[in-house]
Amino acid sequence: NLSYLNPEGSIIQNLADNENLGSSDKRLLAVAGMVSEILKKHPNLTQEQEEEIYTFLTEEIGQFIFDKNDLITLVDIAVNRRDFSEDLPLDLEQIVLTSDFHLTDVVADSVMQANAELIEVNVVPKTYVDENGHYKMFYDAYYTKTGNKIYGSVEVIDPVRLKQMSIEKSNTKVTIPNPNNQTESIQVIANIFGYKKVQHDFKMSEPFDSLSANFLHFKGDVLMVDFPLNRYETGDIATMYNVYFYKDAAIMKSDSRYELKTLLEMLQENLNYKIKIHGHTNGKSPGKIIQLKDGETDFFTLDGETKEGFGSSKELSLQRAMVIKSYLVSNGVDPSRAEVKGWGGKKPIYDKFDRRALKNVRVEIEIMAD
Repeated sequence: NLSYLNPEGSIIQNLADNENLGSSDKRLLAVAGMVSEILKKHPNLTQEQEEEIYTFLTEEIGQFIFDKNDLITLVDIAVNRRDFSEDLPLDLEQIVLTSDFHLTDVVADSVMQANAELIEVNVVPKTYVDENGHYKMFYDAYYTKTGNKIYGSVEVIDPVRLKQMSIEKSNTKVTIPNPNNQTESIQVIANIFGYKKVQHDFKMSEPFDSLSANFLHFKGDVLMVDFPLNRYETGDIATMYNVYFYKDAAIMKSDSRYELKTLLEMLQENLNYKIKIHGHTNGKSPGKIIQLKDGETDFFTLDGETKEGFGSSKELSLQRAMVIKSYLVSNGVDPSRAEVKGWGGKKPIYDKFDRRALKNVRVEIEIMAD
Protein backbone atom coordinates (compact mmCIF):
# COMPACT_ATOMS: atom_id res chain seq x y z
CA ASN A 1 0.00 0.00 0.00
CA LEU A 2 2.93 2.36 0.48
CA SER A 3 3.22 2.48 -3.32
CA TYR A 4 0.42 5.03 -3.13
CA LEU A 5 2.89 7.42 -1.49
CA ASN A 6 5.03 9.22 -4.02
CA PRO A 7 8.32 9.99 -2.24
CA GLU A 8 8.90 12.99 -4.48
CA GLY A 9 5.56 14.63 -3.62
CA SER A 10 3.32 15.37 -0.73
CA ILE A 11 1.88 12.53 1.34
CA ILE A 12 -1.34 14.37 2.02
CA GLN A 13 -1.71 15.61 -1.54
CA ASN A 14 -1.28 12.11 -2.95
CA LEU A 15 -3.93 10.82 -0.57
CA ALA A 16 -6.29 13.64 -1.48
CA ASP A 17 -5.87 12.99 -5.21
CA ASN A 18 -6.43 9.25 -4.94
CA GLU A 19 -10.09 8.37 -5.54
CA ASN A 20 -9.61 4.63 -4.94
CA LEU A 21 -9.03 4.89 -1.20
CA GLY A 22 -11.59 5.18 1.59
CA SER A 23 -11.18 7.47 4.58
CA SER A 24 -9.83 4.73 6.88
CA ASP A 25 -7.20 3.73 4.27
CA LYS A 26 -6.17 7.35 3.89
CA ARG A 27 -5.81 7.75 7.65
CA LEU A 28 -3.58 4.68 7.94
CA LEU A 29 -1.46 5.70 4.97
CA ALA A 30 -1.07 9.24 6.25
CA VAL A 31 0.29 7.88 9.52
CA ALA A 32 2.53 5.35 7.78
CA GLY A 33 3.88 8.06 5.48
CA MET A 34 4.60 10.45 8.33
CA VAL A 35 6.38 7.75 10.33
CA SER A 36 8.37 6.85 7.20
CA GLU A 37 9.52 10.47 6.84
CA ILE A 38 10.50 10.59 10.52
CA LEU A 39 12.55 7.38 10.22
CA LYS A 40 14.44 8.73 7.21
CA LYS A 41 15.65 11.65 9.27
CA HIS A 42 16.05 9.72 12.55
CA PRO A 43 17.18 6.17 11.62
CA ASN A 44 18.47 5.42 15.12
CA LEU A 45 15.11 5.50 16.87
CA THR A 46 14.39 2.42 18.94
CA GLN A 47 11.44 0.23 18.05
CA GLU A 48 9.71 1.39 21.22
CA GLN A 49 10.12 5.05 20.23
CA GLU A 50 8.91 4.33 16.71
CA GLU A 51 5.80 2.58 18.07
CA GLU A 52 5.11 5.45 20.46
CA ILE A 53 5.21 7.99 17.63
CA TYR A 54 3.08 5.73 15.43
CA THR A 55 0.50 5.29 18.17
CA PHE A 56 0.33 9.00 18.87
CA LEU A 57 -0.07 9.95 15.21
CA THR A 58 -2.73 7.27 14.78
CA GLU A 59 -4.73 8.72 17.65
CA GLU A 60 -4.31 12.27 16.31
CA ILE A 61 -5.33 11.43 12.76
CA GLY A 62 -7.85 8.72 13.64
CA GLN A 63 -10.59 11.29 14.14
CA PHE A 64 -10.14 12.82 10.68
CA ILE A 65 -12.70 12.07 7.98
CA PHE A 66 -10.44 13.61 5.31
CA ASP A 67 -12.83 16.24 4.13
CA LYS A 68 -11.59 19.67 3.07
CA ASN A 69 -11.25 21.05 6.60
CA ASP A 70 -9.41 18.01 7.95
CA LEU A 71 -6.86 18.17 5.15
CA ILE A 72 -6.28 21.82 5.99
CA THR A 73 -5.69 20.77 9.60
CA LEU A 74 -3.07 18.21 8.55
CA VAL A 75 -1.40 20.80 6.35
CA ASP A 76 -1.35 23.18 9.31
CA ILE A 77 0.28 20.51 11.49
CA ALA A 78 3.13 20.05 9.05
CA VAL A 79 3.59 23.50 7.51
CA ASN A 80 3.24 25.59 10.65
CA ARG A 81 4.71 22.99 13.04
CA ARG A 82 1.60 23.27 15.21
CA ASP A 83 2.42 21.85 18.63
CA PHE A 84 0.05 18.90 18.52
CA SER A 85 2.48 16.44 20.12
CA GLU A 86 2.64 17.85 23.64
CA ASP A 87 1.64 14.48 25.09
CA LEU A 88 4.82 12.87 23.76
CA PRO A 89 8.07 12.74 25.73
CA LEU A 90 10.14 15.85 25.00
CA ASP A 91 12.75 14.08 22.86
CA LEU A 92 10.13 12.45 20.64
CA GLU A 93 8.11 15.66 20.47
CA GLN A 94 11.05 17.47 18.90
CA ILE A 95 11.53 14.67 16.38
CA VAL A 96 7.93 14.88 15.24
CA LEU A 97 7.85 18.67 15.09
CA THR A 98 11.08 18.97 13.10
CA SER A 99 10.34 16.21 10.58
CA ASP A 100 9.77 17.23 6.97
CA PHE A 101 6.47 15.98 5.55
CA HIS A 102 7.10 17.66 2.15
CA LEU A 103 4.28 20.11 2.68
CA THR A 104 4.49 23.72 1.53
CA ASP A 105 1.99 26.55 1.16
CA VAL A 106 1.76 25.63 -2.52
CA VAL A 107 0.88 22.05 -1.60
CA ALA A 108 -1.68 23.33 0.89
CA ASP A 109 -3.39 25.23 -1.92
CA SER A 110 -3.24 22.11 -4.11
CA VAL A 111 -4.84 19.99 -1.40
CA MET A 112 -7.71 22.41 -1.00
CA GLN A 113 -8.21 22.67 -4.75
CA ALA A 114 -8.06 18.89 -5.22
CA ASN A 115 -10.81 18.40 -2.66
CA ALA A 116 -12.99 21.37 -3.56
CA GLU A 117 -14.85 19.43 -6.25
CA LEU A 118 -15.14 16.26 -4.15
CA ILE A 119 -16.36 17.73 -0.85
CA GLU A 120 -17.55 21.30 -0.54
CA VAL A 121 -17.89 22.69 2.96
CA ASN A 122 -21.18 24.39 2.09
CA VAL A 123 -22.86 21.53 0.21
CA VAL A 124 -25.60 19.74 2.19
CA PRO A 125 -25.05 15.92 2.13
CA LYS A 126 -28.07 13.73 1.44
CA THR A 127 -27.44 11.69 4.61
CA TYR A 128 -27.46 14.84 6.79
CA VAL A 129 -31.04 13.79 7.68
CA ASP A 130 -31.29 10.33 9.26
CA GLU A 131 -34.00 7.69 8.77
CA ASN A 132 -36.13 9.32 11.49
CA GLY A 133 -36.07 12.71 9.79
CA HIS A 134 -33.65 14.11 12.39
CA TYR A 135 -30.69 16.33 11.53
CA LYS A 136 -27.16 15.26 12.52
CA MET A 137 -25.25 17.96 14.38
CA PHE A 138 -22.19 18.53 16.51
CA TYR A 139 -21.86 21.61 18.71
CA ASP A 140 -18.14 22.37 18.67
CA ALA A 141 -17.57 24.56 21.74
CA TYR A 142 -13.97 25.59 22.38
CA TYR A 143 -11.99 28.26 24.22
CA THR A 144 -10.58 30.68 21.66
CA LYS A 145 -7.43 31.36 23.70
CA THR A 146 -6.24 27.75 23.91
CA GLY A 147 -8.39 25.80 21.45
CA ASN A 148 -9.38 23.42 24.26
CA LYS A 149 -12.84 21.86 23.99
CA ILE A 150 -15.41 23.20 26.45
CA TYR A 151 -18.05 20.77 27.71
CA GLY A 152 -21.45 22.06 28.76
CA SER A 153 -25.04 22.51 27.67
CA VAL A 154 -26.36 23.92 24.40
CA GLU A 155 -29.98 25.03 24.38
CA VAL A 156 -31.98 24.36 21.21
CA ILE A 157 -34.86 26.83 20.70
CA ASP A 158 -37.77 27.02 18.27
CA PRO A 159 -37.59 30.78 17.51
CA VAL A 160 -41.05 30.88 15.91
CA ARG A 161 -42.94 29.37 18.86
CA LEU A 162 -40.40 30.76 21.38
CA LYS A 163 -40.19 27.30 22.89
CA GLN A 164 -37.24 25.22 24.12
CA MET A 165 -36.90 22.06 22.02
CA SER A 166 -34.10 20.38 23.97
CA ILE A 167 -30.87 20.83 25.89
CA GLU A 168 -27.93 19.05 24.29
CA LYS A 169 -24.29 18.46 25.26
CA SER A 170 -21.49 20.26 23.50
CA ASN A 171 -18.80 18.27 21.67
CA THR A 172 -21.10 15.29 21.24
CA LYS A 173 -22.85 14.14 18.07
CA VAL A 174 -26.60 14.73 18.44
CA THR A 175 -29.71 14.43 16.28
CA ILE A 176 -32.26 17.25 16.28
CA PRO A 177 -35.85 16.82 15.05
CA ASN A 178 -37.36 19.17 12.49
CA PRO A 179 -39.17 21.93 14.44
CA ASN A 180 -41.91 21.99 11.77
CA ASN A 181 -42.31 25.71 12.30
CA GLN A 182 -42.78 26.64 8.63
CA THR A 183 -39.31 28.19 8.35
CA GLU A 184 -37.49 25.06 9.67
CA SER A 185 -35.27 27.42 11.63
CA ILE A 186 -33.68 26.88 15.04
CA GLN A 187 -31.71 28.89 17.54
CA VAL A 188 -28.82 27.29 19.41
CA ILE A 189 -27.32 28.92 22.50
CA ALA A 190 -24.13 27.93 24.32
CA ASN A 191 -24.42 29.52 27.77
CA ILE A 192 -21.64 27.66 29.55
CA PHE A 193 -20.52 29.06 32.89
CA GLY A 194 -17.09 30.68 32.72
CA TYR A 195 -17.60 31.94 29.16
CA LYS A 196 -19.65 34.56 27.35
CA LYS A 197 -22.89 33.34 25.83
CA VAL A 198 -22.84 32.59 22.09
CA GLN A 199 -26.03 32.29 20.02
CA HIS A 200 -26.56 31.11 16.43
CA ASP A 201 -29.68 31.13 14.26
CA PHE A 202 -30.02 29.15 11.04
CA LYS A 203 -32.40 27.19 8.84
CA MET A 204 -31.98 23.44 9.35
CA SER A 205 -32.85 22.24 5.85
CA GLU A 206 -30.81 24.95 4.09
CA PRO A 207 -28.26 25.96 6.71
CA PHE A 208 -25.93 28.13 4.64
CA ASP A 209 -26.33 31.83 4.03
CA SER A 210 -23.90 34.74 4.05
CA LEU A 211 -23.95 34.92 7.85
CA SER A 212 -24.22 31.27 8.94
CA ALA A 213 -21.36 30.20 6.65
CA ASN A 214 -19.05 31.81 9.23
CA PHE A 215 -19.96 29.27 11.92
CA LEU A 216 -21.30 26.21 10.03
CA HIS A 217 -19.57 23.52 7.98
CA PHE A 218 -19.99 19.81 7.34
CA LYS A 219 -17.69 17.06 8.53
CA GLY A 220 -18.89 14.08 6.56
CA ASP A 221 -22.67 14.25 6.90
CA VAL A 222 -22.65 15.95 10.31
CA LEU A 223 -23.31 19.68 10.53
CA MET A 224 -20.59 21.23 12.70
CA VAL A 225 -21.78 24.30 14.59
CA ASP A 226 -18.83 26.35 15.85
CA PHE A 227 -19.04 27.97 19.28
CA PRO A 228 -15.83 29.98 19.85
CA LEU A 229 -16.03 30.94 23.53
CA ASN A 230 -14.36 33.85 25.32
CA ARG A 231 -13.97 34.56 29.03
CA TYR A 232 -16.05 37.17 30.85
CA GLU A 233 -15.10 40.83 30.94
CA THR A 234 -15.56 43.59 33.53
CA GLY A 235 -19.26 44.26 34.03
CA ASP A 236 -20.45 40.79 33.01
CA ILE A 237 -22.76 38.94 35.41
CA ALA A 238 -23.14 35.17 35.15
CA THR A 239 -25.48 32.84 37.02
CA MET A 240 -24.12 29.63 38.51
CA TYR A 241 -27.08 27.49 37.43
CA ASN A 242 -25.42 24.29 38.64
CA VAL A 243 -24.56 25.28 42.20
CA TYR A 244 -27.11 23.84 44.61
CA PHE A 245 -27.63 24.27 48.37
CA TYR A 246 -29.28 22.09 50.99
CA LYS A 247 -32.58 23.47 52.29
CA ASP A 248 -32.11 26.27 54.87
CA ALA A 249 -28.34 25.78 54.62
CA ALA A 250 -25.24 27.62 53.44
CA ILE A 251 -23.80 24.24 52.51
CA MET A 252 -23.54 23.06 48.91
CA LYS A 253 -24.59 19.74 47.39
CA SER A 254 -21.90 17.63 45.73
CA ASP A 255 -23.42 18.35 42.28
CA SER A 256 -21.98 21.85 42.64
CA ARG A 257 -18.35 20.74 42.41
CA TYR A 258 -17.93 20.97 38.63
CA GLU A 259 -19.15 24.55 38.23
CA LEU A 260 -17.20 25.70 41.28
CA LYS A 261 -14.09 24.13 39.78
CA THR A 262 -14.75 26.12 36.59
CA LEU A 263 -14.93 29.34 38.62
CA LEU A 264 -11.70 28.45 40.41
CA GLU A 265 -9.90 27.68 37.13
CA MET A 266 -11.08 30.99 35.69
CA LEU A 267 -9.58 32.89 38.65
CA GLN A 268 -6.36 30.88 38.51
CA GLU A 269 -6.00 31.48 34.77
CA ASN A 270 -6.33 35.27 35.02
CA LEU A 271 -4.91 36.73 38.22
CA ASN A 272 -6.38 40.14 37.32
CA TYR A 273 -9.92 38.87 37.81
CA LYS A 274 -11.81 40.30 40.77
CA ILE A 275 -15.38 39.18 41.40
CA LYS A 276 -18.43 39.89 43.52
CA ILE A 277 -20.50 36.87 44.60
CA HIS A 278 -24.22 37.66 44.83
CA GLY A 279 -26.48 35.35 46.85
CA HIS A 280 -30.28 35.18 46.28
CA THR A 281 -33.12 33.30 47.98
CA ASN A 282 -36.75 32.54 47.11
CA GLY A 283 -38.87 34.82 49.29
CA LYS A 284 -38.04 37.10 52.21
CA SER A 285 -39.19 35.02 55.18
CA PRO A 286 -36.71 34.46 58.04
CA GLY A 287 -35.90 30.96 59.22
CA LYS A 288 -33.23 28.63 60.48
CA ILE A 289 -29.77 28.76 58.90
CA ILE A 290 -27.43 25.77 58.88
CA GLN A 291 -23.80 26.59 58.15
CA LEU A 292 -20.32 25.15 58.57
CA LYS A 293 -18.46 25.69 61.80
CA ASP A 294 -15.46 28.02 61.58
CA GLY A 295 -12.50 26.31 59.94
CA GLU A 296 -14.58 23.44 58.46
CA THR A 297 -13.66 22.84 54.80
CA ASP A 298 -16.01 20.03 53.82
CA PHE A 299 -18.25 22.30 51.76
CA PHE A 300 -20.44 19.59 50.22
CA THR A 301 -22.08 17.62 53.05
CA LEU A 302 -24.37 18.10 56.02
CA ASP A 303 -22.52 15.33 57.86
CA GLY A 304 -19.54 17.52 58.77
CA GLU A 305 -19.12 20.01 61.61
CA THR A 306 -22.12 22.36 61.33
CA LYS A 307 -23.96 24.89 63.45
CA GLU A 308 -27.59 26.00 63.36
CA GLY A 309 -29.01 29.46 63.97
CA PHE A 310 -31.89 31.72 62.98
CA GLY A 311 -31.81 34.66 60.61
CA SER A 312 -33.26 36.61 57.71
CA SER A 313 -33.32 35.49 54.09
CA LYS A 314 -30.73 38.18 53.43
CA GLU A 315 -28.41 36.58 56.02
CA LEU A 316 -28.91 33.13 54.43
CA SER A 317 -28.06 34.46 50.96
CA LEU A 318 -24.98 36.23 52.37
CA GLN A 319 -23.77 33.04 54.08
CA ARG A 320 -24.23 31.12 50.80
CA ALA A 321 -22.09 33.68 49.00
CA MET A 322 -19.55 33.47 51.83
CA VAL A 323 -19.24 29.68 51.60
CA ILE A 324 -18.35 29.96 47.90
CA LYS A 325 -15.70 32.53 48.77
CA SER A 326 -14.39 30.19 51.50
CA TYR A 327 -14.14 27.40 48.92
CA LEU A 328 -12.09 29.65 46.60
CA VAL A 329 -9.81 30.87 49.41
CA SER A 330 -9.22 27.29 50.61
CA ASN A 331 -7.97 26.57 47.08
CA GLY A 332 -5.45 29.41 47.02
CA VAL A 333 -7.44 32.44 45.81
CA ASP A 334 -6.50 35.70 47.56
CA PRO A 335 -9.50 36.80 49.71
CA SER A 336 -9.19 40.35 48.36
CA ARG A 337 -10.24 39.13 44.91
CA ALA A 338 -13.76 38.11 45.97
CA GLU A 339 -16.45 40.35 47.49
CA VAL A 340 -19.78 39.00 48.73
CA LYS A 341 -23.32 40.40 48.76
CA GLY A 342 -26.54 38.90 50.13
CA TRP A 343 -29.81 40.05 48.58
CA GLY A 344 -32.30 37.72 50.21
CA GLY A 345 -35.46 37.64 48.11
CA LYS A 346 -35.25 41.23 46.83
CA LYS A 347 -34.37 40.29 43.24
CA PRO A 348 -36.52 37.29 42.22
CA ILE A 349 -36.59 36.00 38.66
CA TYR A 350 -40.05 34.47 39.17
CA ASP A 351 -42.90 34.99 41.62
CA LYS A 352 -42.26 32.90 44.74
CA PHE A 353 -45.38 30.82 44.01
CA ASP A 354 -44.44 30.18 40.36
CA ARG A 355 -43.60 26.55 39.48
CA ARG A 356 -40.13 27.81 38.50
CA ALA A 357 -39.62 29.67 41.78
CA LEU A 358 -36.73 27.44 42.84
CA LYS A 359 -34.65 29.22 40.19
CA ASN A 360 -34.80 32.29 42.44
CA VAL A 361 -32.36 30.45 44.72
CA ARG A 362 -29.16 31.20 42.88
CA VAL A 363 -25.66 32.62 42.99
CA GLU A 364 -24.43 35.19 40.49
CA ILE A 365 -20.84 36.12 39.74
CA GLU A 366 -20.15 39.72 38.76
CA ILE A 367 -16.81 40.54 37.14
CA MET A 368 -15.42 43.62 38.90
CA ALA A 369 -12.05 43.64 37.14
CA ASP A 370 -10.34 41.55 34.44
